[in-house]
Parts: sequence; structure tokens; C-alpha cells
Amino acid sequence: MKKDSKLRLLLQELNENPYRQLNLAFLLISIIPILTLIYIIYSNNFTAETSVADLTRICILAGVIILLGYTIGYKVLEEIINKILSYATRAKKADELKSKFAMSLAHDLKSPLSAIKADIAGLRAGYHGDLTAKQKECILSCDSVTDRMNSIIMELIDTYKYEARIAKLNLSLFDLRDIVDEQKRELEAIAVSKNITLLIEPSKKELAVHADREKMVRAINNLLNNSIKYTPPGGKVIIRMLPEPGFARMEFLNTGTPIAENMLEKIFDKFERLDASVEGHGLGLAIAKDIIELHNGRVWATSGPRKPNCFTILAPLAQKERHVHTNNNKILIIEDDKNFASALANMVIANGYEALVNNDAAGGLKSAQTENPSLIILDLSLPGVDDYFVLKNLRQIDATRNIPVIISTGNVEDDLEKKVRDMGADDFIQKPYAPEKLLSKVKTFLPK
Repeated sequence: MKKDSKLRLLLQELNENPYRQLNLAFLLISIIPILTLIYIIYSNNFTAETSVADLTRICILAGVIILLGYTIGYKVLEEIINKILSYATRAKKADELKSKFAMSLAHDLKSPLSAIKADIAGLRAGYHGDLTAKQKECILSCDSVTDRMNSIIMELIDTYKYEARIAKLNLSLFDLRDIVDEQKRELEAIAVSKNITLLIEPSKKELAVHADREKMVRAINNLLNNSIKYTPPGGKVIIRMLPEPGFARMEFLNTGTPIAENMLEKIFDKFERLDASVEGHGLGLAIAKDIIELHNGRVWATSGPRKPNCFTILAPLAQKERHVHTNNNKILIIEDDKNFASALANMVIANGYEALVNNDAAGGLKSAQTENPSLIILDLSLPGVDDYFVLKNLRQIDATRNIPVIISTGNVEDDLEKKVRDMGADDFIQKPYAPEKLLSKVKTFLPK
């Protein structure tokens, strides 16, 4: 919203223009020297006696005018401040309600979207039979639409989390080169469709960071996707990676239209877009900046008439940690969404594991004790119990205490991953997600 529009809204909220009353107050104060000058000019009969009396009258008049001006000015300012505070309080409350509604809506959309994505993946993998060429084309289209829906949901959630300053970091150790490779593969088809060359200049040295992997994926995806969007057909996008003392440096270069100097900082503001005709919501770069700064890193942009646009990330480096894995085959899925549970079971079976499915807390706990699974995939939100009931019981019962548990949830509660890990969960995945992503986590516990 432009500054003039904000000012008009504020004046409308105040029900009057405060400048008019302020001008009157300060006019009363400033008129004193004018009146004094006029009196001196038109007083031709100055004597010592009369001048003292007249000056006394002038001082009294001046004092009255000053007091009147001060009183009016004070009351006007007091009224303005009170109304602005009231306006700000209502606006803050409205923003909080908007954020809660948006977060609730996003949470409600996650579970059905997860089920859709899981079934699509099952069809694509051939779990339900071979597909015709036309069916494969439809599957690709559905994949694209669900990915777009997921992206919108995540942008909505991330935006309000950062605005409310409730975003937390769930730290783990990983190599940034792996994320860049993943994002290149994910977005390469889009680049090819626009006849854009997408290149990586990888670092020869490991770029291990102790960071929130999901959030770093989001930041890198946003920066790379933005570079592709604003690069014209026939152009190039280059991802350059190199270590610096204590930091991993990543540069996202593109041959798009040079960015004006006054926009190099503004493009990281929320809802700021260089070209309204380009698809997007103006949130990607703002979210990327918030994520990098949460990790004590930096991100900035440079541009010029004879050089490519460059978005640079500096992220602190870290040391590796060790992980211990188990090696068995029976998987218990405790998930109240029957369609989603069925899709997960199909994926598990197709990859050589045995699948057990329960849709409620009591059945899930009984199966965990009697079936001796080697891994449990647990949805937190089960009917009839609180979100942590099953996990707490799994960790209190001798027969299930040491079974690895992966939490699969659409819950967007603040700091949720840390909370469930503290309760004994071994891994965590946020809905909606592609089943392949869950499968990669399963394989860390049950390698084939």
C-alpha cells in the first residue's frame, strides 16, 4: 500500500484532518511577533511612561495567546495520539485474528492435500496397474497443481509465522550442495520449458551446515525459482558455491533485466515485485531473507548494466555429527485419514516392507505391543485423544519404548518438532509431503 493511501485511511479513521487544528494552534502562537511589529509601526507617540504600560499589555496579550495556542495544540495532539493508539490496537487484533484464521485454514488443507499427493504418487508408480499415455499426462498435470497448492499453503504459513516472530529452528547437520542439487533437479523442467540454461558451479569442499533443513530448502528454492522467473528465454541461471572462512557462500546469478539500484533492498520486502506480469505473490524473497537471517546469515542482491543479477547467501558452516540406524522391515502406520494411510501402506509394500495400518489410538497402541513393528509412522491428530497421547504411551511401555517413531502431521504448532523429539520421537515430517520424501526417512531407519 502506498504512503498516500495509508495517510488517507488514517485520516478517515480519525474522522477529521488533524493538520487543520494543528495549523490553527501554531498560527495563534506565531501571530504574537506579528502583532508586536504592527503595534510598533503604528505607535508614533512613544514615551518612556506609555511604552512600559503598552509593553505590559503586549506581554499579557502574548501570554494569553500562547496559553490559548498551547491548550488547543495539546488537546489536538492528545486526541490524535489516543485515536492512533486505538486504531493500532484494533489493527493488531485484526492481524492476529487474520493470522490465526490463515494458519487454521492452512492446517485444514494439509491433510486432504497429502492424501491427494499420496494417491497421485501411487498411480504414477504403478501400484494400481499400468497407465495409458493420456493418464500419465493427467497425473503430471495433477502433480503440478498439487505442488502449486502446497507452495501457496507453505508461503501463507511461513509469512504469518515470520510476521508473528514465532518461527523456530529445528537444527540438523547436512551439506548445502545436496540441497542445491535437489532444487536444480526439481526446477530444471521449468528452466528447460523457458529455454533457460541452468548450471551449477559446485564447491569442491563440503559445505556442511548445522541448520533447519526444511527452511534452507525453502530459501534456496525461492531464490532459484525467482532467478528462473525473471530470466528471459535464452538466458542463463548459474548457482555458484564456494566456502569462505566460517561460511558457505552461494550465488544465484541470472541474465535477466538489471535491477534498479533503489530496488536492490526493496525486493526483499513482503509483496514487493519487480514485474506484476510475472506469476507470484511477492513473498518468496522476503521469506528467503527471513530464513537466512534466522540462521545468523546474510542475503543481498547486486546488479548492474553490464553484469548479471546476483543474489548472494552467506550461511555459517558447522561440523558433522554421527547417526545410529536400525535395520528391520515391519512398519506400523497409525493414521486417522484412511485414504492417506492406504496410500502410505501401498508405498511401503511396493518398496519391500510389510505394512500394518491402524486408524485410531487404541488400535495403534495394541498393534505396537503385539505386532512388534520395527518402525512406527504416527499421525499426531487422532480422534478421541490429545495430540501427544500415543507418543507418550509408546515411550512409557516397555514393549514399545525403543521402536523408532516418525511423526507425520499437519499440525503447525510453534516449535512442534522440538516438542515431539523431546518426548522421544526419532524423526518428523510435515504434511503435505510427497511419499518419496517419507520413504527416504524410512530408509534411514530400515535400509534395504
